[in-house]
Amino acid sequence: MSIFFKTMAIAAAAICAGSSASAATITYTDANRGPVYLQRFNPLLGTLQSVSFDNRYSVTTSFAFNGMPGSPAPVVRILGTIGDPGFGRVTVDEFVQSSFSAPNQISMNIVKTATPTFTTGLDTYIGSGSYALGFYSLTAPGYAPTASGGSFSNVSVTYTYLAGVGAVPEPATWAMMLTGFGMVAGATRYRRRKATIAPG
Repeated sequence: MSIFFKTMAIAAAAICAGSSASAATITYTDANRGPVYLQRFNPLLGTLQSVSFDNRYSVTTSFAFNGMPGSPAPVVRILGTIGDPGFGRVTVDEFVQSSFSAPNQISMNIVKTATPTFTTGLDTYIGSGSYALGFYSLTAPGYAPTASGGSFSNVSVTYTYLAGVGAVPEPATWAMMLTGFGMVAGATRYRRRKATIAPG
């Protein structure tokens, strides 16, 4: 291999060494009543590495109350889950002070926070469109459910991915490139100096 091609190979290697994928993050935030729809990760942006949620669930649920008229609203044990296994689920087992929402109906508000990060099974979060978060299944032993509702607040999802576009070469890479070009120029000049005209 000639000096010219060797130096060109060095310069090409320097350029390739300077191009590396860079990490970046994108955050979509929604806060709506009922199921919240979050945008899926766009695969054109790069390779998804992890998905993190920061979800504050707020659920109001109601039950039939057949106590004596004028009696105070009872403390009720609430059991079940809030959230979704794919977006952060919280187990509930606690006693909550209820309040009257109708003459024969008591209600209570449950607020929970989930902040999971997923690094496997990421296909669920990749694609076009959006997905919905189902979010609770609560019961109260001894009380029949009558109505329920809920909302997400402070909901966000963060996608961490490797960008599909290479980064701009660093200063050290530029130095290697310039050295390679200098070697190419030097080799060319050296070959010219060795060339001589044969006597006639």
